[in-house]
Amino acid sequence: AVSIPRKEAFNEEERTKNWESVTIREIASEIAARAGIALYYEADDIPIKTLEQDKQTDCKFLYSVCEKYGLAMKVFGEKIIIFDEARYESAAPVLTLQYEDCIRYTYNSTMAGTYTGAKVRYSDPGSSKRHYVSVGSGRIKEMNVEADGAEDARRKAVAALNNANKKAVTFSATVMPREELIASRCIEIRGLGTPDGVYYLDKVTSK
Repeated sequence: AVSIPRKEAFNEEERTKNWESVTIREIASEIAARAGIALYYEADDIPIKTLEQDKQTDCKFLYSVCEKYGLAMKVFGEKIIIFDEARYESAAPVLTLQYEDCIRYTYNSTMAGTYTGAKVRYSDPGSSKRHYVSVGSGRIKEMNVEADGAEDARRKAVAALNNANKKAVTFSATVMPREELIASRCIEIRGLGTPDGVYYLDKVTSK
C-alpha cells in the first residue's frame, strides 16, 4: 500500500512552472488543491521571490523545496503535512526511557561529516554578482547556492547544517510498545551513561 495520492498530477505528471513572489505555504496549498487533498502546515511563512519547477512532479518538487529550507514533509491520511523539524526537535520530551526499558540498543557518535558553521556563496537569480554569508564558526561547510538574498541564503545554510548534523549522535533501541513513541516527538534516555540525553524520534517501527 502507498500513502501518496493516486492522482497522476501529483506523483506522475511532470510539470514546468515559474513560481514568483510566493511563500512555501502558498506553493504547498496550490499543489495540495491540485491533488485534491488537504494541507497541514506548521512552519514560518517563508517567502520566495522566484523559483523554477523544471520537469518535476508536484510531489518531488515540493519535497525538494521543503528540504532546502529545513522543513519536513510527509503525505499521510489524505494530507500533505509540512512542519519545521528544528522546532519539533527543541520540544520537551514526552517520556523517559530507562536502561531497563531497552531490550537492546545501539549508540553512535561521530564528528565526520558534521559542521558547526557554514560559508555560503550565493548569486541572485538572473545576476552573476556573487555574495557571501557566514553562519557559525569552527568546522565550516562550504556551500554554493542560488538565493533571493542574504536571509534566503542563511535559511538554506542553516537547513543544510541541521541536515548534515543529524548523524552526529544517533541512538536506536528495541523497547516494548508505548503510545507516546511517535516519530517527530522527543524522548529522554537515562541510566545508560554516555548515551543519556534528549533525542528526536526520526523513525518508529512497530512489530
